[in-house]
Amino acid sequence: ARHDALTGLLNRAAFDRLLADHIAAPQLLPLSVFYVDLDYFKALNDFAGHAAGDLALKSVALGILGCLPPTAHAARLGGDEFALLMPNCNTAQAGRLADAVLAAVRDAELGSTATSRKLAASIGIAFVDDANTTVADALACADDACYAAKAAGRNRFAVFSTDTASGSGGLNAARVVADTVDAMEDGRLKLFGQEIHRLGRPWLESRHVEVLARLAARN
Repeated sequence: ARHDALTGLLNRAAFDRLLADHIAAPQLLPLSVFYVDLDYFKALNDFAGHAAGDLALKSVALGILGCLPPTAHAARLGGDEFALLMPNCNTAQAGRLADAVLAAVRDAELGSTATSRKLAASIGIAFVDDANTTVADALACADDACYAAKAAGRNRFAVFSTDTASGSGGLNAARVVADTVDAMEDGRLKLFGQEIHRLGRPWLESRHVEVLARLAARN
């Protein structure tokens, strides 16, 4: 199977093969790879139910397809993550497509049970102009840019930059911010309290408690 059963877009395996073919074709370079991660989707799913979540994913997919030029392709990588591929693409063209996708996500149909919810997206864009680039590297760069977009406030796009990626801790800081925001949205930040006792006299009643916030990994 080449297509995602829910949205009808290409699936991850088909997109990877298509991206590899495009990278190997010099006449299609430079090409842009988009990593699209929906914002607030987990909250929508929890609030309105999986049926509303599925409706939103299908609506987002239709919106993305409506934005694509004839030579571009779209895939659902899994969950609430999508990818786009646009050959012979410059920075201005990529920016226009990203803005159109952001608008399509904001306008997605959420259903009557989710009227009070909202949906947005963070988009990372990476450009490939070297036929020696691997599929994994291209997607990783787009994913890194997506983290930067999330850290900058969501509902926006960011373009991968080697200067940013090689900066001291800049990318790691963006990932920490984005992961923390996602964890707060998903309810994965948990508060724990633990008593503090004196060493050597643990039987004495504790009057002090240390409170920790722990971030649970996604299942």
